[in-house]
Amino acid sequence: LQEASGTASQLSAVLHGVPQALLVGTAERFLMANQPALDLFGFADLAEFQQTEPFTTGSRPALELRDFATGRPLPWNQSPYYLALTGTTSTLQARIFHAGNQRVRYFLLAGAPVRQGDEVVAAVLTLTDISAQKSAEMSLARARDLALSASQLKSSFVAQISHEIRTPMSGILGMSQLLLDTNLTGEQKEFASIIESSTRGLLSVVNDVLDFSKVESGNVVLNQQPFELMTCLKDATDLFRGAALERGLKLSFQADPDQVVGDVNRIRQVLLNLVNNAIKFTR
Repeated sequence: LQEASGTASQLSAVLHGVPQALLVGTAERFLMANQPALDLFGFADLAEFQQTEPFTTGSRPALELRDFATGRPLPWNQSPYYLALTGTTSTLQARIFHAGNQRVRYFLLAGAPVRQGDEVVAAVLTLTDISAQKSAEMSLARARDLALSASQLKSSFVAQISHEIRTPMSGILGMSQLLLDTNLTGEQKEFASIIESSTRGLLSVVNDVLDFSKVESGNVVLNQQPFELMTCLKDATDLFRGAALERGLKLSFQADPDQVVGDVNRIRQVLLNLVNNAIKFTR
């Protein structure tokens, strides 16, 4: 008797030391439950809980098992508790609706059979509250949906702006080329050449910026081609001669060697930024 009493005390200590709701029972009645289980089911003490038929409609308070994803009601006889009574160990993520406070929480239910020899005599059920985890998952899902929506909006914007910018720039480039084929004075031809060269450079930059896949992946490729550095410098500085004269500045350049290898459009872009800042901040 003393041995049996000691075993029961140890089992009770283990049962009440488990932080999850844990209960042991048969198809007809509950046998044991810890305090988290009593709190979940709304009972003041174990004696009252043991008088309740497991998971019936009339149990107090009614706890409704619902599908984890859809929220549709599930019969308790499909829960791990009843599967354990058939000898099957199983787990189930589900919602539990508490009729008393109208609250829905998310739980992981785990059921295992208790055997004596080959016979299943009871079932053990643990209910782990995973509401915080589920809330975090739903927040991540909402953030993912917002990010996806923003990405789709960005793609739509890029597609639209691509057309809106490239079309008029192509028109400027075409008309400047036609203008260069007409009878122009030397100065007019120089101005038209600046327009044509600048448009080509700007169109190249715009094409790279609007190349959505390259921008997203960070794989904008530099084109390594031979080019004349003097021509590149002239194209860049010609655009700012008027601004330099307005500020009373002299704009000049020199280059050695003239023939180099690199991405002429990127270098022109860097030069444009440098010359622009030099003129802007020179007093």
